[in-house]
Amino acid sequence: MVSDYFSERGRALGIIIAITILGLLLIGEAGAQNSYEFKLKVPSSVQWNFYHPEGVAVDIAGNVYVADSENNRIRKFSSSGVFLATWGSPGINDSQFNDPAGIAVDSMGNVYVADSKNNRTQKFSSSGVFLAKWGSPGIGDGQFNHPEGVAVDSAGNVYVADSKNNRIQKFSSSGVFLAKWGASGIGRSQFRTPKGVTVDNLGNVYVSDTKNNRIQKFNSSGVFLSKWGSPGIGDGQFKGPAGVSVDNLGNVYVSDSGNSRIQKFSSSGVFLSKWGSLGINDGQFNFSQGVAVDSLGNVYVSDSGNSRIQKFSSSGVFLSKWGSPGSNDSQFNFPQGVTVDSLGNVYVSDSGNNRIQKFKLT
Repeated sequence: MVSDYFSERGRALGIIIAITILGLLLIGEAGAQNSYEFKLKVPSSVQWNFYHPEGVAVDIAGNVYVADSENNRIRKFSSSGVFLATWGSPGINDSQFNDPAGIAVDSMGNVYVADSKNNRTQKFSSSGVFLAKWGSPGIGDGQFNHPEGVAVDSAGNVYVADSKNNRIQKFSSSGVFLAKWGASGIGRSQFRTPKGVTVDNLGNVYVSDTKNNRIQKFNSSGVFLSKWGSPGIGDGQFKGPAGVSVDNLGNVYVSDSGNSRIQKFSSSGVFLSKWGSLGINDGQFNFSQGVAVDSLGNVYVSDSGNSRIQKFSSSGVFLSKWGSPGSNDSQFNFPQGVTVDSLGNVYVSDSGNNRIQKFKLT
């Protein structure tokens, strides 16, 4: 039996993964409120694809970027999973990471990474050349306490889910502080550990308010517009929503992590569809994290507990998957963020390996 430990984002806090000859995948409800634990059973001979991917993003060309958190690296793939590049290692210097999480790509192909435990955001070229960084531990403007999600609007402004400070911070593309909103709580514009953030074509900002089990929508200045969601397993309900992404039509995709599924909504929060269940087969998930949508409407999901990336049509039809556990090229250790650039390259935040990997569209 293998013991591993996860908190709400799959970190080390208390879950047991057991391996049996039946290959059964079991889920156990945690005792504490808003704590999501999973018990997994798989044959010891199984070759796992990816090791805990979390954040995922897609550029306008369809390339996918994944935050492989336990490997502390970013990985880049094509939309079909062909490996392109990787960068990062453990540390505090430029281009080094400590648990990279969210990942996003701007219209110029620059890659932004929420370097969670280093409490900063790092910016790279599409080939992984270090460009800039900003942030330090704290509660002041431009400071962070475990940043998770990151998103970029059409003007190049960068939004960061400053998770443990329960707020969203907005920056210029060079890291100049512009605005912030949010506080701890359950009311409008308040958060409890916000994890994912995304921006639609109109500049509206969507935030996965993880421990409040809801999505909140704001304008680009942080003015509250709407919210939806409640705790549960029904349509439009959530259990620890993580990643959130918007397609070109304004549809919103949410990685409903604790319910092992993806939910799709209109821009106003009307439920449209869902797919996924707990398991290891195609179209099943174990602690899904990041979600990203390319220009064609294909949806990429960091299936963290199953250590892989899965690709679906906009209606949830399974298309492909790739990855395996480890530290070599195309292998992962808790991949988190994933994004796709305008050329279709796929970037992965390989968190446990402290690096970024890049994969090419074929």
